[in-house]
Amino acid sequence: NKAKPKLLMVKPIKSALKPWFIWSIFIIAHVIGMPNVSIGGVKASIDNDCISVDHLEVMKDEDFLAFKDSNCIATLLPSCSFFLGIPYSPAKEFIEKNIPFNLATDYNPGSSPSGNMNFVSSLGSIKLKLSSEQVINATTINGAYAMELHKEIGTISIGKKANFFITKQIPSYQYLNYSFGENLINKVFLRGKEIK
Repeated sequence: NKAKPKLLMVKPIKSALKPWFIWSIFIIAHVIGMPNVSIGGVKASIDNDCISVDHLEVMKDEDFLAFKDSNCIATLLPSCSFFLGIPYSPAKEFIEKNIPFNLATDYNPGSSPSGNMNFVSSLGSIKLKLSSEQVINATTINGAYAMELHKEIGTISIGKKANFFITKQIPSYQYLNYSFGENLINKVFLRGKEIK
C-alpha cells in the first residue's frame, strides 16, 4: 500500500506572496505528487487544482469568478474572524453565487486557538446568517469534501463510516447553533463505536 501524500498548504501572509511564487510552489508540489490546499491566493490556487482555499474573509469579484466551474471548495473560518476581530467571510454571497463552502476552525495559536466546532456552527448562524440546515451541510458533507473524504464520511449513509453524535435532549436541531457555549453533545460515535 502506497501512503497517501500529505497535503501541501500555502499560506500567503497578507498577500505578501506574489501569484508567480504561489504557482512555483504548486508546480513543485505537483511534480512530487502532493495534493494542493491553499490559504489565500484564490485564483492561483484554483488554477492549480487545489482541493480547498481558505481565509476568504475579504472577497473580490474576480475571487468569486475563479470558483465558477472549478472543483475547489471554499473554506470559511468564522472563529478566526471572531478571535482576530476581522470581517467575517461573506457566506450569503457564496450561496447567491452557487459556490459551495465548508466551515472550519483554523485551529492554531495565532489566529484561532480553539478547535470547537460547536462554536463555529453557532458563529455560522449568528454572524454568517446561515440557516441551521446550511450550517449542518457546511460542517458535515462539505467539510468532508474539502478533505477529499466525502466518499467515506460526511453523511449518515450505507457504506460510509458511522461517525456521528447524539445530543442531550433539545427542543430542535436549530437549538444546537442557538445555544452557543453550551455543550449539548451527549455521546460521540466513531466508526460505529462510542467514544468514552
